[in-house]
Amino acid sequence: MIQTERRIYLIEELLKEQPWYERPEIPEDEAGQKRLLRSLFNIRMPRPVSREFLAVQDAYLQEEIRRKGITDFADLRPVQEGIYLWQGDITTICCDAIVNAANSGMLGCFVPCHGCIDNAIHTFAGVQLRLACAELMKRQGHEEETGRAKITPAFNLPCRYVLHTVGPVIGAGSGLSTSAGFTYTGERFRRYFGDFIDKYGFRDMYSGGFYPFKTPEEHWAYWSRNEHARHSQVFLLAHGGGEPASCLCLHKLRRSLCAAGDCGSFNMHQWGYRRSIKTEKCLKLQKSFPKLRRHIEMTSVS
Repeated sequence: MIQTERRIYLIEELLKEQPWYERPEIPEDEAGQKRLLRSLFNIRMPRPVSREFLAVQDAYLQEEIRRKGITDFADLRPVQEGIYLWQGDITTICCDAIVNAANSGMLGCFVPCHGCIDNAIHTFAGVQLRLACAELMKRQGHEEETGRAKITPAFNLPCRYVLHTVGPVIGAGSGLSTSAGFTYTGERFRRYFGDFIDKYGFRDMYSGGFYPFKTPEEHWAYWSRNEHARHSQVFLLAHGGGEPASCLCLHKLRRSLCAAGDCGSFNMHQWGYRRSIKTEKCLKLQKSFPKLRRHIEMTSVS
């Protein structure tokens, strides 16, 4: 196989794993195909794959890295004894180990084509890396603490190992939530997502948001729980009680929002579920609490 044939094969195989998504057209241009393939790598949950897939994937990734140009650590000159300065693509350096800025779930970045180091390392290492990390976290039984680290093989990267470590999170989005004291796991996660933990094996609210649910009811049921846990001002009622909303309630909520000409965007990265919605009508949930609350109050469970 040449690179184009390998790329198309990998795209086709990854699309077969996710039949519940609307099948996208495979772009004819190389750049478009690469973006699609990387996106499919990024959203894939950790699971075993066939030997044939791994053989094609490994050949493809190693050739892509070779074309980018590999830097051998032995060719670098120290600025002083034991200290080297090098600027470049971390996925192309040949050395004993590289350090990955990981998150507490240790499963890599699930955001399609995101520009973080976690995304790049998991993309070019191959799907084996996420599976290896998932197995480590399953044995550990809890999320990784800030400042701790795990080591895995580097698989298709030129280095031998990857050291995954969790640093302090300060920034926008989930970073602000974390710095304000919000956690994506622990007692709150177990209280609201016990059934999802049992059925799907979720380890935290963040990574659960990227699970490829097979039905819209499952998808919106998860996000109803997520928003209920994260935003106390949006309190979803089911059967007049204080429990999180049911699958049916959230499916009705989605339909009522769309019928009104608006749609609450529960997560900007859930691009697969936004394709059927007019983008000009898509509202960020954080900016539409009053309207969403009114729709929720009008939505009942039959």
